[in-house]
This record gives sequence, C-alpha cells and structure tokens, in this order.
Amino acid sequence: MGLIYGVAVFLVLFERIIIHSEGTGDATSVTPIEHSPDIDIKGDLKLLPKDIIEEILIKTDISSIRNVVQTRMIHPDDIRMNRILQNYIFIIAQEIVNDDDDDDDINEFSAYGDLYVRFHKHQKLMSFFDRFGHQVKKIIIYYPLKRFIHFIEVIRYIVKICAENLEELRIESRDDRGLWKGISNEKNEIIFPNVKKFEFFGESNRNELKLNLIFPKLESLNLSGSITDVYCLENVTGLQELTLNYYYCIANDIIAKDELQLNDIFKNNKNMTKVSLAGPIRRETMHSIAKYLTKLETLEVELPGDEFLLRANDSVALYELPLVTHFLISSIHAYVKLENPNISFHMPNLKRLTVNLIDVDDKAIEFFQQFKKLEILEFFVRDFNVVETIENVVHIKEFTTEFYEETGFESVESYFFNGIKSKLHTLKFINFDEELYPKYENSIKLINDHLKKTNQPTWTISMGEHIEMNEKFLTYRREVNMKKYLMFRRNL
Repeated sequence: MGLIYGVAVFLVLFERIIIHSEGTGDATSVTPIEHSPDIDIKGDLKLLPKDIIEEILIKTDISSIRNVVQTRMIHPDDIRMNRILQNYIFIIAQEIVNDDDDDDDINEFSAYGDLYVRFHKHQKLMSFFDRFGHQVKKIIIYYPLKRFIHFIEVIRYIVKICAENLEELRIESRDDRGLWKGISNEKNEIIFPNVKKFEFFGESNRNELKLNLIFPKLESLNLSGSITDVYCLENVTGLQELTLNYYYCIANDIIAKDELQLNDIFKNNKNMTKVSLAGPIRRETMHSIAKYLTKLETLEVELPGDEFLLRANDSVALYELPLVTHFLISSIHAYVKLENPNISFHMPNLKRLTVNLIDVDDKAIEFFQQFKKLEILEFFVRDFNVVETIENVVHIKEFTTEFYEETGFESVESYFFNGIKSKLHTLKFINFDEELYPKYENSIKLINDHLKKTNQPTWTISMGEHIEMNEKFLTYRREVNMKKYLMFRRNL
C-alpha cells in the first residue's frame, strides 16, 4: 500500500511540473513543487525512493532542494546532488541586500534551456555555497571595480570552493586583474581542472593569461571584448567551439591586433564545429578555416571585411565548407549589405541562414537562392518585402523576422488568403504587441474558412515569449528582455 501511495504521489508531483518549451530561446516556466497545492513536499517525498526524489528535484526550484536537504532526505554530499545541481547556473553579482530586508531571497529564471539562480541576501548566498558549493558545476561572475572590496572577497571565497569541480565559468568585468590574483593558489597558479566551457566579457587586463594552463580541459571558449594578452590561445588545443567577439563597442583584440594568428589557432584545434568571429577582414582567415576546420558546422561572422567575405572576381567560390549547416552574418553598420551575392566560400549543405543587418538591397534574394538546401531563414532587417522573399526562396520551410509595421501580419495577410505556393510551414514574427493577438486570431480564422472551401492547408496561430539576454555591465545584473512572438504554423 505504501508503494502504491508513493507512486501516486510521484505522478501527482510530476503532473505539477509544467514545462512550456525548452532550448530555443523561448521562455520556460516551471511550477515549483513546494508551492503546489495539497502537496506536502517534506512529508510526501519521504515515502519515495531516493532515485525518484532526485528526478523530482531536478525539475524543481532551489528552495525546494534546500528544504529536502534540511529534512535530511538527501545529504548535501550525496552524489545525487551533483546531478540535481548540474542543471543550474549560479549568478554571483554585487547586488546583495542586508539579510533583514524584505526583498526576495532568490531569483530564478530560465532561458535557452538553462536555469539561472541568483541569491540576493548575503547570508543565504554564503550559506548555500558553504553547504553545496563543491557540487556546483556552473557559475557566472560579475566582477566589479576595486572599490567594492567586500564583494570581491565574497567572489574569491566562492570561487575557491567551486574551482575544483566547476565545468562552466563565465566572467564579466572591466578589469579582471584582482580576480585572478585573488583566486591563485599558494604557488600563484590559477587552475580550473575540469572547466570545459569558459566565457569572458569585457576587458581583461591581465598581462599573462595562459588559457591552456588555467583550463587544461577547455572545449568551448568565448572571448568578447578587449584582451591584453592577445596570444592567450597560443597553446590551446582541443577546442570544439570558439567565439571571438565584440563587447558593446569594445573590439576583440585577438582579431584586431593580430588576425594572422588565427591560422595557428585553427591548425591547433581542427575538431572545432562552431566558430564565431567579429571583424575578420583577411582572405587568409577564410583560407585557414577551409583548410583546417573540415568538421565545421556553424560559422558566424559579424562585420566581415570584403576580402574575407567576397570573391576576388566573379569566378567560382574559392573555398569549400561542406559540413556547414548554419551561417550567420550580422552588422550594426548601415554600409554592410548583401549587395554582392558572390561570397568566397561555398556551403552546399547549408540548412539555416541568419541575417541581421540594418539594410539590404535587391541582391538579397539572389544571395538566399544560392543555398539550394536551405530550410530555415531568419531575416532581421528593418525594411523589406516579406511576401517577395518567401515567394522567391520557395524551398524554405521556416521563416522568422522582426515585427515592424512594414513587415507585420498586414504585409502577408493577402498572401495567406490566396494560399502559399511554397514549402513554407512556419512563419514567425518576433517583438510582437500581444494586444493585437485577438485581432490576428480573428483574421486567421476567416482566412482558414476560405482555405477550407478551396481545399487548401489551413494555419494555426500561436503566441509565445522569445528571450534575449542583455548584459548590463554598470549594474552587474543580467537583464532578461522578454519579447512576444507571433507564429503561424501550416497544417499540412
């Protein structure tokens, strides 16, 4: 009887856990178990095997996890805590209030499939890491200026607890010298032996940043901003992903000061499947990518130079990227357009193309048409003809764009009504005013009535949340920019 009751409780608990979507940038909402009505998490969970408790806690919030540990159903050193906490990214930032303030203890949110946790009270933060710090796998550090001496000591204390077992580390700072000094060991060494993913945003002023020694197991690296030691990648091997990007208006020094070294970086890391570069201008860089990165699947470039992007003449493409399935090109400058479709590299198996520019010209359609296997087109430009784009790139299945007055639903309403003569089955508008949803819902209903009479596929309309992560350095806090999206899916 006890077993049957335990299984029943397990099913009820899981029924309370609602996951709307995962991993695509859309919001995920999890109903915390401890707030579910008619369920006593402290009492009911005791009836269940520890393996089932673990599965439940993986889907719940930090407060519930702490409560279970306090009732000794799972010990903080239990190996199960490793698996439970590995799903969380803990944010260490300076906005910590006094323990007697009325502010919420913890802020939790999810984005792009990741769960983020932030403690707002000093005592709760320190207590958590004293008890669970050695089980934490992922942290984000917003490292402040030197005047915040007390908080700098907090960061050093936490990092020394986590360093041995961390697998993902992200740092954002305008001056990181004090941080590296503070977390050095007695031999003045900085070692994160198990970190596989490292991200740095801001300005690194450390004169010597030997990443191969600090992160011996590094697989994924993102350096965005100014790096004093521009040769920090000199002896790094084993990378699978590399991002060298801007940080707001701060250029990436590794590319800006010595782009030629990318040849050796690619040569030493031939297994990379994803590369993201900001400001590449040399044709030699494209040559090195094609020569050494034969397993490359995703290529992202921001503000590329003409020599890097375009052919020297109208001859055939110079380089072959046979495994690339996703290509992204973006720029914040109006003069960067798709005015020449003859790019220097051939991507015969491209399936997803992301274009984020200020403006394009009439050659954009020709640029899209060269990718014969393209299925997903994400086109973020202020002023263009949505219908013309869809009609001329007939083989795409999904199309996403920004919701502007010029490119909103009204621009495609007649197109829906007349029926779509293409393979398109999903049309998505981001940054949509949700107050307009009832209006468009009625419109698509009328359109579907017409399509049914003419024996054509109808459309399903839906609305959701698209998340963009905005980094605000001066306040050291992560802002979550929630944008509504309007989506139409074809009922084929």
